[in-house]
Amino acid sequence: MTSYFTPNIRGHLVLGYSARYVAIGVDVGGGLGLTWDGFMGAIDAGLAMRLGSLSGTQLRVLVYWSAYPTLLGKIPSGGELSLLVPAGKRSWFELAANGDYRLGLLGGTLGAQHFLSSTPTGQNFFTWGVGVMHSAPRPGAVFQFGYGHRY
Repeated sequence: MTSYFTPNIRGHLVLGYSARYVAIGVDVGGGLGLTWDGFMGAIDAGLAMRLGSLSGTQLRVLVYWSAYPTLLGKIPSGGELSLLVPAGKRSWFELAANGDYRLGLLGGTLGAQHFLSSTPTGQNFFTWGVGVMHSAPRPGAVFQFGYGHRY
């Protein structure tokens, strides 16, 4: 039996408009990892949306299309659906389902988002999660860490 490890890393930047109960933005992201067609990554463009209160329950949707190598078409190449539920004054419980067609990923994570501080330019958050992701030919563990700054 052959065993191997293929790391997959993703990052996203979302710029847009945010109100108290809804937000919408343009997403630019990328992934690094071996794709099904032999490329070592991808650059994506997409749409991000949040429904729900910033201080309460939130549903977040991210949908993106591959910009490089070009696969812009009718079907998105990946996305994420997250539900955040308050778990105290400074924390939210997060349940996420995500996938990326080009990197061959499909799975989900359980995690949390923690409020760190407020500054004159906005708020700082730390996120983490653990889960399972199927990356062909077999499933593997996911460890997710992130930092967010909301202006």
